Amino acid sequence: TDVFDIPWDQVHEEAERLEHWMSPVVEERMLKAIGDADTCPHGHPIYLGQREQGVPLADVELGAKVRVLRFENEAEDLLHYLMASGLTPGLEGELAESNDDEVAFTSGDKRYSVSRSVAETVSVVADPSPPPRTALPAQLVLAEDHWGR
Repeated sequence: TDVFDIPWDQVHEEAERLEHWMSPVVEERMLKAIGDADTCPHGHPIYLGQREQGVPLADVELGAKVRVLRFENEAEDLLHYLMASGLTPGLEGELAESNDDEVAFTSGDKRYSVSRSVAETVSVVADPSPPPRTALPAQLVLAEDHWGR
């Protein structure tokens, strides 16, 4: 986003195109240009093995301290929505509201609100942190055919 001056809610599609065109020389220059950045503008780690564990914003309890880690879904329309809401990776605050329709937190005197379905796609670090999600047997996708041994 900084190198090409493209807003972070529009850069994902362009980065996808660039990724398939980029030579090793261009990749080296790009890494030099981004400097010490550890994540993309949406919060995903640039280097393998550096993904910080998070929980969905939708799972956090009222009053918990939160820090936005990343946006798990990088669909352009969703990124536009997130940008309009004011959420950015690194933003810290306290969960102020959570109901069937919306999830909101405050940071200073500002309130950030997203729909509950979008909050499912926003990973945060929370204190206290909710327990990890587990899949129920009915939620697992099982195949009738057996592959492998």
